[in-house]
Amino acid sequence: MRTSVLGFGLALLLMGYAAPASAQWLVTDARRIGLGGLSLGRSGNLERYNAAYRAVPARTGGWGEPKVTIPIPLGIIQFLHDHPNIGSDPAFKPGSVGFNPVLAVNTLLNLPLYYEVKKAPTPNNNVVVGIGQDSLLLRDTLLGFLADSIPARHNAPYTVSVNGLLQGGFAPSIGYAGRIAGDSAEGFYLGGAVHYYIGVAYFRTDGVAGFTSGNPLFGTNPVTPTGTGLSQYSKWGNTPGHGVGGDVGIAWVSGPIEAGLGINDIGATITWPDTRQDSSLYRNNSGTSKFVANHVETTTKLPVSYIANLAFTEGAVTLGADILNAGRGTVIHVGGEQRGGRMRAKWLCVAALAAGAVGCGGGHVIFNVDVYSFIAGTGRDTVPYAVPPNTNATASTFQKISLLGAGSSLVDSVVIFGTDTMRNQIGSGTIGFQLFVAPDSAGTYLPGALAFSVTPRPVSGTNPVPPDTIRGKLAAGVNSVFASSTLWARVAAQGSNTSLITPLAGKMVIKSLLLTVVTNPKFF
Repeated sequence: MRTSVLGFGLALLLMGYAAPASAQWLVTDARRIGLGGLSLGRSGNLERYNAAYRAVPARTGGWGEPKVTIPIPLGIIQFLHDHPNIGSDPAFKPGSVGFNPVLAVNTLLNLPLYYEVKKAPTPNNNVVVGIGQDSLLLRDTLLGFLADSIPARHNAPYTVSVNGLLQGGFAPSIGYAGRIAGDSAEGFYLGGAVHYYIGVAYFRTDGVAGFTSGNPLFGTNPVTPTGTGLSQYSKWGNTPGHGVGGDVGIAWVSGPIEAGLGINDIGATITWPDTRQDSSLYRNNSGTSKFVANHVETTTKLPVSYIANLAFTEGAVTLGADILNAGRGTVIHVGGEQRGGRMRAKWLCVAALAAGAVGCGGGHVIFNVDVYSFIAGTGRDTVPYAVPPNTNATASTFQKISLLGAGSSLVDSVVIFGTDTMRNQIGSGTIGFQLFVAPDSAGTYLPGALAFSVTPRPVSGTNPVPPDTIRGKLAAGVNSVFASSTLWARVAAQGSNTSLITPLAGKMVIKSLLLTVVTNPKFF
């Protein structure tokens, strides 16, 4: 006897996806949770995304599929153990230096129901900003030049595309699923459905937003915000959208082996016959909106979703895997189940998620201040020194450096890295690198302004001296200087001449000099 199912249904259409009314966001089935989201029974993802599985009979005698499962949210116990005082936890408390709004929202939208045997590395939200004489470089997950670490230029536009789509409606459906060959122990199953999509509301926007850099970058008007966009929408009560799409699926069962493939929303295109178009423009700190056209016909295409699955059962052991794309990225589940006796089951699983995700943990804002870019080619990258016989002397060069300003943020540390070389011309002695920083040039002569020094190296005559590496952490006493929008740096060549007759003279040449300022951001 062949099994067949003829069905009628109603699906909800929301945000461009056709989905059944049952929620797909949160899995509370204890068995599926234990299998890392893998569906081995006749429910869940298999029936949802493969129409043929609506006719495949449930396996009997060993699959251990209970009618009722009671999930225990061990993850919440683990979460409360890790955050015993969530009300005072800095990561969840606005106004705290450690407040992380993305982590708070992510915890709410992705409830910690599942126990983590091995915690994934906590992602950080470090933002790295590079500052030079007349350039700005940010390293973050932003688009465009931000992601590719391309320096900003004068009078140059920097934009990103802005696209958004929201649509809602419903879809009456008719479908069929049945066995086309074999029997319940070994057979082929075929299923399909046709949907008629009825859209009740639609909104779409496409545009470009960004800014145009100034000249110079750190002038009185460093950037000018700009933005253009075109919006299309059909309000509730307008002529509804309409379209047709279909699902198809196949399944094969042969003894202990089971496999299937389902594809959904094939050719699903919705035509909206009555939409309005408006344009928007933001420039010179003001925005305008302008009517473009009315009663415009437009179309939208629903994403195709699919699932491919494979399972093998041998006695009390079942192994399975599936690949699912519900229109929001691909997810791979691999799981295994070892069954004991009646009402006893042990689940071992691995879930490999090949989907993009946005994570954010506690982090820092990091400024890379390229001091060398301020002094290169100006003559201030070279410090001439002249030390009379039997004395010590220091020669210096000054430079004012523009920063972005850390505001109320706390400067955690400042690390220096650079290279210099000594070009001695006459005499013998030692020359060492020193760096002083202060809010003003005069302050760099105060004892507390000494930020870093390198052990002096011997020089003699015109003998070549290998380049020296400048590396270390600045004195903690100068950290607060880097919280302001400007500071003064004094690079000094500290010389000592032990000769009683011959003077010591030459040049200390800076080849590179970078300061990395690590701050703990405070947003409130």
